[in-house]
Amino acid sequence: RRRTRSTERSWAPVSLELVQDKQCSDATDSTAVSECEGAEATTIMLRNIVNKAQESDIRTFLDERGFEDMYDVVVLPKDAKSQRNRGYCFINFLSHEQLQRSMKDLVGHQIEGTPSKKLTEVRIAADQLSSK
Repeated sequence: RRRTRSTERSWAPVSLELVQDKQCSDATDSTAVSECEGAEATTIMLRNIVNKAQESDIRTFLDERGFEDMYDVVVLPKDAKSQRNRGYCFINFLSHEQLQRSMKDLVGHQIEGTPSKKLTEVRIAADQLSSK
């Protein structure tokens, strides 16, 4: 049976503008981020999250690691059929410096409250979110 990809999104980004920033999208650590020319990225892709995690789990995960009030948007894409997340989310920080800190502090953790041994990975998102 062939699986078709749903174009329906289960989140509604309100007043978000996507900005393409391909020059730094492969950066995976804070050193690489700081070496990117004109790097002003603020959005990361947090990967390897268990697909049962909810947006509230992600926000708790961030807040417990000292990022409370440092981000404005969490986008957790969900599969339209199963309503489970796709194993990644996007987090927009309020500044590039906070993104740099997240590249170090959010790697290699488990999302608590979920029965998984997956360890988080962080990348700069190819599509940058901004709340305007």
